[in-house]
Amino acid sequence: MAYLAERRQGWMLSRIRFSFLRPLPTLGGTIAVETYPVGFHRRLFALREFIFRDGDGREWAVGSSWWILVELERLRPLELPAALAVDLPDNSARRRFFPELEKFAPPAGEIRWRHIVPESGIDVNGHWNNAEYAALVHDFLARSRKTAGELKEIQLNFLQGALAGEELALTGALTGTEFEFGGSRDGKAVFAARGWFK
Repeated sequence: MAYLAERRQGWMLSRIRFSFLRPLPTLGGTIAVETYPVGFHRRLFALREFIFRDGDGREWAVGSSWWILVELERLRPLELPAALAVDLPDNSARRRFFPELEKFAPPAGEIRWRHIVPESGIDVNGHWNNAEYAALVHDFLARSRKTAGELKEIQLNFLQGALAGEELALTGALTGTEFEFGGSRDGKAVFAARGWFK
């Protein structure tokens, strides 16, 4: 992190997708996370994989993510890997869970509710933290189905940063066990999510 701060650079999550292989560990259970970089896509995205294990070492979730390295002053994307100050390890032989993460926008339709971005959710880059968007997806499923249910797969796309005090218009749709959800600000897409549940 220090070398990024010195260069006024930061990583921004663009897309992330997870598959849940078994129910979440129980409250108080142990979770271990393994993560590793796996190269680049179109000189814009740095790719990173995730493996989640329970206390017995069994995998319960896997995922893939695409990150953008930005110049923090203007949030301008930097070319990869040229802009990196360090070399990343060669993990090309390791598992890739979702080699392609599709680009998509929030669903059209009726606004389900509006959400004001709280100051408490702002991250070190001055934007709303990625985990807060996932919490909104959980709330959408709970409101729509009376229970969030058991999530089996989800992809989140982050299209613009949201700042404290901004209002997001949230839209969503359920079709069988599949869902679409997302948020916009002043008619411009901020985030979008898709997935399915049991």
